[in-house]
Amino acid sequence: MKKQYIISIVFFVFMAFSQHSYAQSDTLDIESMTKEDVMALSYDQLLALPFEDLLQLADIVGVSLEELYELILNKDVVSASKKIESSFEAPLSTSVISYDEIVASGARNIEEALRLVPGMIVREKTSGNFDVHIRGNDNIPPRHMFLYSENSITLVMINGRPVYNYAHGGTFWETLPIGMEDIDRIEVVRGPSNALYGPNAASGVVNIITKDIIEPELKARVNAELGTQNNQRASLRLQKKVTPKLGLAVTGNFYHADRNTDKLYVHQTDEYVSKDVLDTLPDPKNPQYNIFDPNDDIDDMYPDPGLARENMGANAYVNYNISNNSFADLSAGLQYSDIISSTMGDNPTPTVGRESLTGYGDLRLKINDFQAQINYLDGWQDIVKQDTGFKMDIKTLNANAEYDFHVGDLNIRPGFAYQLAIYNDEPFLSETGQDGFFNGSKDIYSFAGSLRLDYTLFERLRLIAALRAEDYNTHDDMYFSYQFVAAYNLNDKHYFRAVHSRANRGPFFADNYANYLWDRDERPIPRYIDFQ
Repeated sequence: MKKQYIISIVFFVFMAFSQHSYAQSDTLDIESMTKEDVMALSYDQLLALPFEDLLQLADIVGVSLEELYELILNKDVVSASKKIESSFEAPLSTSVISYDEIVASGARNIEEALRLVPGMIVREKTSGNFDVHIRGNDNIPPRHMFLYSENSITLVMINGRPVYNYAHGGTFWETLPIGMEDIDRIEVVRGPSNALYGPNAASGVVNIITKDIIEPELKARVNAELGTQNNQRASLRLQKKVTPKLGLAVTGNFYHADRNTDKLYVHQTDEYVSKDVLDTLPDPKNPQYNIFDPNDDIDDMYPDPGLARENMGANAYVNYNISNNSFADLSAGLQYSDIISSTMGDNPTPTVGRESLTGYGDLRLKINDFQAQINYLDGWQDIVKQDTGFKMDIKTLNANAEYDFHVGDLNIRPGFAYQLAIYNDEPFLSETGQDGFFNGSKDIYSFAGSLRLDYTLFERLRLIAALRAEDYNTHDDMYFSYQFVAAYNLNDKHYFRAVHSRANRGPFFADNYANYLWDRDERPIPRYIDFQ
């Protein structure tokens, strides 16, 4: 009933707002628009405008009408060097996919949309749940403790805010609070980027950038879809530019999909069985034992074995343009997710439940050549449902500040960053009376300093040198990352890069604090598994 109720609300809001929204969809105050305002328009907005207005917009940008369409569809990127530049001239191999391209592709979620990017490996591990890698780098370092964990060497961000899981490493895509209607574009940087963004960008960066608020009218966009296997997707976006400088927006998203069966695959017997059978199925090699661990509760681990994925999120955005080159953006949101995906534990089936409830706040500030960002996330995650030690409270804090000094054609950018991650399993151990991985609150924090030099010679040759030093509380030695780039723009169609970089995957809790003797009572030998 809950899901049908949500869909009904979405359709009600659609009926309430759609006529007002679309009646004013073509209304733009073109006379007062700046180049930045024009570049923030979508491809669909351009298509809806009269020809005379399009010519006026092209004049504002200073390009032909054909070039304007090309620029809107292939917008400039900021993730390759933290400044606006074309993806063609970015110092690292960079791709950008726009919202319009994502919609045209029919992608149901962000992971599927990344299949549009060259060099991305997007694997659907279980129905609706994905593992994403850049250029195929996977399971690095080899033989690490959590073989089934997510990609831990690619940094995924939302507007520059890391969404990394510091307990076991990696990104849990279903826990992203945003939906498709939040996205303006997704930028993918292929290649080591720690010198620019810090730890875990060893193979590259995926930066999801949300939409700007530019229309003065109240705008509403609602989408609802139903499909086979109980696929349900809904989204809502309301936005309004309250004053010429202040914009407000709220969004909501919901996604649900079922598996094609409610049965569970069993390794030992090579068959699919219901969870009621699994609970009593004898082990073929040790008939005196059940396949399923009697210490576990199968109803807690698989409350709905037919579920593939369910996630929902709500976000609020405040954009304030201080001047042409200064702004303050504030965003906040909540997310809940519940999925069945590949397991990290010692289970008789390859899949297990994973659940998460978190909230975040993110403040970005730019005043001319100074930029800073601070964000905080709080909540809990249960990485392997029901298994003791995998459910924990989480708190993460990221803060950074940089300043650009311009000396002729040389740009000098010093920076400072601080990261803190706190994970605590103790509140959930009292429920079971058993030991966990941490048995309390543990933290990882780091201080980092960086320096980036960017020099353009003869208007065609670009030289970049960047160095970042990170000091972790978990290690005595500093981590050093660097990046050296030589890029030459031969002409409008040929661009050459030579890049040499060093990057590292930052430490996470399983590397540092796991000191856990798992006593699997009433299980076959070896009944003890020692995590160190």
